[in-house]
Amino acid sequence: MIPKAVGVPVQVEHHGPVQLGKPVWEATADDVDQVVGAMAADGLLASTRRRYVQALSSFHRFLITRRAGEIEALFGVRLTNPIDEFNASRPVGDDSPRLLHLRA
Repeated sequence: MIPKAVGVPVQVEHHGPVQLGKPVWEATADDVDQVVGAMAADGLLASTRRRYVQALSSFHRFLITRRAGEIEALFGVRLTNPIDEFNASRPVGDDSPRLLHLRA
């Protein structure tokens, strides 16, 4: 059984969990973009942000494969992966604020 308020906690190595602030079935590509943008603003390296995106995508693939029927039956929502081709294929350059001034 799936809890009624399933959040989207994703944790990578020594970094804390990131939450999209909504149930998994409401997560969108824009939500992922917002969270990843906030990570960049906080100075997380691009490689760390990419690992979060990959972990979030893997989590959604798991839910779609194993729990999509339960989620649809309980909540009437078809689960989709919020990771699209744009936020999944971000380059691994470093665009953290601490280095942006060096490019100007």
